[in-house]
Amino acid sequence: MEPQDRQSIDLTRLQVPDGHRYKVSIEKDESPQELRLRLIRELVVLAVATLFVIAIGAICLVVVLGKSSSPDDRKWAFGILSGIAGGCVGHLLRR
Repeated sequence: MEPQDRQSIDLTRLQVPDGHRYKVSIEKDESPQELRLRLIRELVVLAVATLFVIAIGAICLVVVLGKSSSPDDRKWAFGILSGIAGGCVGHLLRR
């Protein structure tokens, strides 16, 4: 049965079991142009972030593998490389 007024909903007619709740929301559909722009933005952010992580990883590898690097320099480079590796594994496992 449709409500008489399209701008009101009669919530008293809903039969909600004990221990349950309900939520009402009205959302605007995403237009094809908005979807396209959102996907392009997400791809650009992904590409920039990937290049940034690769650049930092490369710098750390140069420090770790460099013969003139001090032990302190190698220590922070290993820490950053460990963080990058952990972040990649976490992203792949979704945790």
